[in-house]
Amino acid sequence: MALLLKISLLLFVSLFSFGCSSTPSLNTSVNSQYSECNKKESVPNSSQYQEIPLNKIANHSSNHQQNQTTNLIGNDPKQLVLQHFDLPEKQDASKQEITAICTDSKQVIVLLTKTELLDDSVAGIRYYAALVPVEQGWRLAWAGRQQKCHPGRGHTDWSTELCL
Repeated sequence: MALLLKISLLLFVSLFSFGCSSTPSLNTSVNSQYSECNKKESVPNSSQYQEIPLNKIANHSSNHQQNQTTNLIGNDPKQLVLQHFDLPEKQDASKQEITAICTDSKQVIVLLTKTELLDDSVAGIRYYAALVPVEQGWRLAWAGRQQKCHPGRGHTDWSTELCL
């Protein structure tokens, strides 16, 4: 009887530990954490950016008729932002910096800063893009921009105000 109890207990423990294994399961859904996040950086306040309507971004980036929502979805948040916020050749930037910040709400905030622009009044543009995880990858949920001016052409700090 004691042997049967030990075997039953051993079987129960082995089944329980197998069911509670910490081995990752094969999950085909998109991982909601972005591996290239800078978790040490604080999230900037989106209210300090001028909102860019998403339909303008989708229409600008689409070369042919397609679903605008689909156009704002991609597998990599940084690449998605670079795809949608490329500057015209006449305004190309000498310097570009892109940073991804993960938030507690599983959003990824991507900041794209372009400076030393070939423009007589605008010295730099900073884009703020909030992306949320969706089944197909990441979707651009909100976008905004700031700019700073060359000296003598308006403000020289990041602002939503236009340059002169």
